[in-house]
Amino acid sequence: MQGKSGLAKHALIGAGAGIVAAWAMDEFQKLWLKASPGGLSVSGRGHHQRNPRTDVEVMQVIAARTSRVLAGRELTKAQRNSAALMLHYGFGATTGALYGALASKSERFAFGFGSAFGTAFFAIGYAFAPEDLKPSVPPHDEHIVSVVYEWLTHVVYGVTLEAGRRGAEAMTMKATPRKGKPHAA
Repeated sequence: MQGKSGLAKHALIGAGAGIVAAWAMDEFQKLWLKASPGGLSVSGRGHHQRNPRTDVEVMQVIAARTSRVLAGRELTKAQRNSAALMLHYGFGATTGALYGALASKSERFAFGFGSAFGTAFFAIGYAFAPEDLKPSVPPHDEHIVSVVYEWLTHVVYGVTLEAGRRGAEAMTMKATPRKGKPHAA
């Protein structure tokens, strides 16, 4: 049975892996959008927007809305960009910490090398996101592509999170041989 310090270690490892996974997610999104014809632009709700958007772009919208509600003011473009990055990587780290702690308790949470966690992460976010922050607003033709894109970005997050968690845990394991087996160098 692992104590509180062991759980904290796994949460810290998960947080670090979550930051790396958030970066991988962002890079995947940039590559997808670069390869997409015309950036999958659509018109909706009286304005022109490119769908699917990156997670950082969605976080810019969340930061702007939060500032209006909590502070009663608009953010500058630089403030919005900074806040979006803090939200993106902060959320990645927080989710990674939760994952690291859960996966240390049971490998069930790491099923599919993190892809199941990424899928669950996507499904929860999709279920609770406001309509205008979802990949695209139906009934656009791009809706299915946008949903697949969003799902895959979260699978990339989950798989990268698990790879980072396993790698960091392997590096931090104590070099103690198992009973009756010599330690391999």
